[in-house]
Amino acid sequence: MFKFIDCRYKLHQNLDQYERGWFLYLDDKDSFEKFINKRGYELVRAYMNLKVNVSKDNPFRYKNGGHISNVDESTIANILYLDDTRKTTADDCKHLDKLLSGYRMLFISKGHVLVNHNNGCRYMDDSFQILETRISKEIIFPTCSEKDITVKQWEGGKHWYVRVGNYDLSDKYNTYQSGFEAGKKYLSTK
Repeated sequence: MFKFIDCRYKLHQNLDQYERGWFLYLDDKDSFEKFINKRGYELVRAYMNLKVNVSKDNPFRYKNGGHISNVDESTIANILYLDDTRKTTADDCKHLDKLLSGYRMLFISKGHVLVNHNNGCRYMDDSFQILETRISKEIIFPTCSEKDITVKQWEGGKHWYVRVGNYDLSDKYNTYQSGFEAGKKYLSTK
């Protein structure tokens, strides 16, 4: 089982700007190993699909022409191009292992790793506020849409309350429409 958390966090410790997004939260050895195995497989597959003529004059093009659009393949091409010591596929695999070392170092030093939808990793600092948590059997990042917005009014109540997915907005609204619009605005910040 994999845990996903929707967080609000500071972009930089010295700035008062916040960002928001879903992260895969790896805080136990089992889920971490499953993620690393899956990520390693993705990198090896990208390497095998990479039919790049890695040379000084043509580092980032397929042999048949065209640009690399896959992020993993582009990253691998950059690393292989910049290292002149690589001679064999085994040398290349050492570089693939280096791409996974950031995850390992964070897990060992912090006890957890946060992975975003682009496979970037970081740890949770004091600025993180967890807004919602979801559990999944697969590594598929959660998404919400307008169909996940519910606007309810207590029987005999004057105000409307909004829930988006499993998250309750803290404000109350005078009309159903203003509540629904607040739910849409919440979705647009995700």
